[in-house]
Amino acid sequence: MEFTFYDRNGRPYCYCQDEEHLYTFGGQPVAYLHDESVYSFSGRHLGWFLNGWIYDSSGHPLLFSEHATGGPGKPGRAGRPGKAGRAGRPGKGGRAGRPGRPGLSGSWSTVTVESFFSGI
Repeated sequence: MEFTFYDRNGRPYCYCQDEEHLYTFGGQPVAYLHDESVYSFSGRHLGWFLNGWIYDSSGHPLLFSEHATGGPGKPGRAGRPGKAGRAGRPGKGGRAGRPGRPGLSGSWSTVTVESFFSGI
């Protein structure tokens, strides 16, 4: 099943075609999903994937898919751009230990999507 992930303004940011790897529409691999977690390719735990939402490490919703349930009010979704050819995925580093999951917040994250995926 393919998912498109949208930001708090309804803009599409990335997609997942294989239920594991996240790519920007520019074709760059940005992260992967494993056991309800979002990891960078270096193995850093970035956040959570639950109920169609990507949450930051503090439990605030950052991105939502068209299948997301619960969470804050979702804006209208903008049209999806065309997908560029996908770049090769980097090798996956060993995954960091998964922290305890925080309570999920009903308010949007203040973290930018770019800084979330860059690990800042």
